[in-house]
Amino acid sequence: PPSSLPPSPWVPAESRRRGGWVIFAVVALAAVVLGGGTGILLTRGSSGGGTGPSDAVLRFYAAVRDGNARAALTQLATRPGDTSLITDEVLRASQEQAPITDLNVPPTTSTVVQVSFRMGGEAVTDRVSVTAVGNGYKIITPVNSGGIQLGALRRPGLGLFVAAQEVKQASILLLPGTYPVRSSAQYLAYGDGRIVVKRIDDAGNVSGLGTRLTAGGLAAVKAATLASLKACVAVPSFAPPGCPFKYTGPNAATADPALSNWELVGDPTADLTVSMGADPTRAGIQTNLLVRVTVTPDGTPLVLPANGVRATVDLTQASLTVDWVG
Repeated sequence: PPSSLPPSPWVPAESRRRGGWVIFAVVALAAVVLGGGTGILLTRGSSGGGTGPSDAVLRFYAAVRDGNARAALTQLATRPGDTSLITDEVLRASQEQAPITDLNVPPTTSTVVQVSFRMGGEAVTDRVSVTAVGNGYKIITPVNSGGIQLGALRRPGLGLFVAAQEVKQASILLLPGTYPVRSSAQYLAYGDGRIVVKRIDDAGNVSGLGTRLTAGGLAAVKAATLASLKACVAVPSFAPPGCPFKYTGPNAATADPALSNWELVGDPTADLTVSMGADPTRAGIQTNLLVRVTVTPDGTPLVLPANGVRATVDLTQASLTVDWVG
């Protein structure tokens, strides 16, 4: 029997295909809204919306990279007791030294999250432990394994500065980064002048930060040595006090030392060497020199060698003073 329904209108094939694309687009949009797909985890993590293990680690390292100390600390399950060097200013100083780039945290449901990045161009990887807290996760890897120990660098009279902030405590806490470090003495440096913390639990490169004399310091020591010796030869005496040479010849007992004359021969700093001992604030000096003495005004000048003469110098002083030994 004939159908009671009205006849269906004819729909062109092109319109049917267009309708199929509309349905697909709606389904795809719904998937995005619901957060489907592994790529969404990283996008959410970078904007602070994700709640998975990777999101906490991504937010932490992104905050470190962006110089946001408060945001970084928020991702830690336990706030460090000393945050004096965990500030926006210190983090920014670190990024100026060696910026963190190419940050990558693959999505995972594990409580050990792998992260990779470049620090000043060097590839670095970290494995960060997290724990569930509330609706998300927090980092439980201890910062610097409890602290960066500075005992080997501390000396009385020698100040220590990290990112332009003076450090007076025996240990410090720093988030991952590269931090400028210097001493209060302009002629002394700590290693290459950087504390490097590559991972959250990294205790830093303190063992490689021994005190060393800078190039400017060596030039200053040589200048101070030359000035000291010039002052010595200006003294009318057969044994200038505090100087590394003297005349003990046969005329020393009878001639008038006030009429004698001393001169330096050549460059007395040409053979100069500087050594750093147990006390890094003082340097040891050794050099060879020649001096010429005229005992009497009409006498023949005598050239006297003074080899292996030694001295010390306090490197904490802005104006160096050479103290001759023996």
